[in-house]
Amino acid sequence: LAIQGDFFQESGGELSIELAGGSPGTGYGFLDITGSAVLDGVLSTSFLGGFVPAEADTFVILEADGGVSGVFDSIFDPGGNAWSLSYEATQVVLIFDQAAIVPEPNTALLVGVGLVGLSMRRKARSRRRADSLLPRDRRDDRGISLGRAVLCVCPTRSGVY
Repeated sequence: LAIQGDFFQESGGELSIELAGGSPGTGYGFLDITGSAVLDGVLSTSFLGGFVPAEADTFVILEADGGVSGVFDSIFDPGGNAWSLSYEATQVVLIFDQAAIVPEPNTALLVGVGLVGLSMRRKARSRRRADSLLPRDRRDDRGISLGRAVLCVCPTRSGVY
C-alpha cells in the first residue's frame, strides 16, 4: 500500500500484516510511505495460503522516506507464533522467531500405547510377585494366586493384597 504523506497509528490502532510469501507487496503486506511514520498500538500478523516462514526470515513491512518514530505496543499473532521487530531510521522489519509448538496428533497415540504397555508390564510383574508369595503347589498355570494372597487387576488399582 502506497501512502502519499505521513502515517500515524495511535495507541488504539492495529496494523494487520498478512503473509503469503517473501516478496513485499505481493507476498506480504507492505506500507510504502512518502512522509514519516509515527507508530503505536498493535501489529497483527496472519498467514495466508498455508505459508509459514522459516525461523529468522525477515519482512520489511514499512518504509517511510521521512523516518520512523515510536514503536508498536505489541505483536498479535492468532496462531501463537513468536515475532520480533527491528526499528531502523526509515523502515520497520518484522522477524519470524519461532513457529508455535503444536504437538502432532500421533504424539497422543504414542503416549497412549506407551502407557498401555507400561501398565501391562506392571500387571505381569505383580502376577510374578503374587506367585512367589505362595508355595509352588498353590499356583495355577495363569500366574493368578488362589491362596491367601490375591492379585487384583482392576481398572482403578492393581496389586497384591
